[in-house]
Order: sequence, then structure tokens, then C-alpha cells
Amino acid sequence: GFIGGNFGWRTVFWFGAAASAFAAIAMWRALPRHQGHNRLTYPQLLASLTPLVREHRGLRVSCALGFCAFATFSAFWTTVPFHLASMGLGPAFVGSLGLTAMIGAFVAVNVGTFADKYGSVATGAFALVMLAIAWTIYWSGANLAWFFVAGAIVFAIGMQSNQISNQSRIFALDD
Repeated sequence: GFIGGNFGWRTVFWFGAAASAFAAIAMWRALPRHQGHNRLTYPQLLASLTPLVREHRGLRVSCALGFCAFATFSAFWTTVPFHLASMGLGPAFVGSLGLTAMIGAFVAVNVGTFADKYGSVATGAFALVMLAIAWTIYWSGANLAWFFVAGAIVFAIGMQSNQISNQSRIFALDD
């Protein structure tokens, strides 16, 4: 947002390309080099998912919840910049609104502890409640910037909670 607001949208893409190139070089240098043990081709690997999805109900639930959360995420972040622009708020505000996602990272430890204690169903329910509250906040104050900030904070917590719920459910499949 800061870069786009001050230097134009093309600069954002050039900055992103440079950051991606830097990350690729850093990973190429830092990650270990070893061959995997599995000799499946990529199509065979994709086909191997079908029996897993068929066999594990928890995996199907996680896929469905992940799909719904991603749809919610996409619906919000695709449309909110246009709505905020109609309120006279520019890219700098939208970019700073994206920083609220860091709050989701900070609560991840607490949500993980909650998931360990109460399970993935309770954590998933918490995530869905947080996402519903976030959308209620957005709809309640559609023309007030601070409602978007509050909603984005709750939204980030809901999205992170959904991710942790799905991970704990998937990692427990063969237990």
C-alpha cells in the first residue's frame, strides 16, 4: 500500500518480482539438496490423493472448510480495495489494512494450544464464529474505515484458526 500510494502500481510489481527473485536465490542456497524417496510422477502423485480423500472423512471436512475460508478470503480482499477507494481511502490505507494479518500470526500459538486441548472441531467452530463476526462487523459499518480495521483483525484470527483447525485434523488422520 505504501509503495503503491507513493510510487505507483507498477513499482509494486517490480518490487514483488525483486523480492521473489531474492527469495528464490536464498532458498536455492539454503535448502538441502536431496532426492526424495518417492519415485511417483506428478500425475501419479495427484492421483494418489483420491484414495486418501475417499478414505478419510476428516480430510474431506478440512478440504471443504479450507475451500469456504479461501472463498471468504478472496471475496473480501478482491472487493474491499474498491469499496475503500470509493470512500476516498487509497492504496496506503488498504496496504496497512493488510498488516492486520500479522495479528493472526501472533494468535496462532494460542489457537494451537486451544486445538491441542479441545480438538479440531472446537477450533473449527471458533474459526467459523470469528469469520461470521468479521463479516457482521463489515456489514454493520460498511462506510466507516475503523469498522474495516476491526473486521480485518477478527477476520485474520478466524482465517488463522481455520488453518490450524484443518492442520490439526489432517495431522491426526492416522492416529
